Amino acid sequence: MAKSTSRVNELLDVVWDPGLKRPKKEVEEMQNLIQKEGGILNLQHGIGGTIQKN
Repeated sequence: MAKSTSRVNELLDVVWDPGLKRPKKEVEEMQNLIQKEGGILNLQHGIGGTIQKN
C-alpha cells in the first residue's frame, strides 16, 4: 500500500493517461460502427449507455 498521498499521486501520474487511451479508442470504434450501420445514436460517457440525439 502507498505510504503517502504523494506516492499515490505519483502512481496516478504514471498510469492515468495511458489508461485512458484504450477506452477512448474503443468508444471511437463503436461510434464509427454505429454510423457505418446507419445508426443515429451518439455514445455519451457517464450515462451507462447510449442516447438518441435529434
